[in-house]
Amino acid sequence: MNKGSHTDFLRAFGFEGEYNGLAVTRKIDPDRIARISLSTNNGQTVPTHGHYVSLKVEIVDIRKGPLDTAIFVFDDHLDGTKRTDSRGDYPIPGTRTYLVIDHCGWGWYIAVPRSTKPLTQAVEAYISFFTGER
Repeated sequence: MNKGSHTDFLRAFGFEGEYNGLAVTRKIDPDRIARISLSTNNGQTVPTHGHYVSLKVEIVDIRKGPLDTAIFVFDDHLDGTKRTDSRGDYPIPGTRTYLVIDHCGWGWYIAVPRSTKPLTQAVEAYISFFTGER
């Protein structure tokens, strides 16, 4: 993914919806929306400001409010050995492979995944649990 704006980076995942800053929002049925945003939360350690390591997906009922939230950590869904960059010195053992550091530009920081499809498929599968009949 090329370094552009934060919206360009998020748009490169291919999610349908209305893009606004660090998030994309879409209606998933008449009463619910899904909001996908870049997140610094990795589910394990204290987040580092400006280091985006995951996607946060929020499901909201427009009448009742928030229903559910899930965090999709990049490294949990993207194979660290399937990369398009040629840096053999990164990542340093014990650190994250895939991340975006906002002050370094809105693109993958050093490690570039060959495909983001496993991540987007996981997000779409999660959203699908909240569509249709209730």
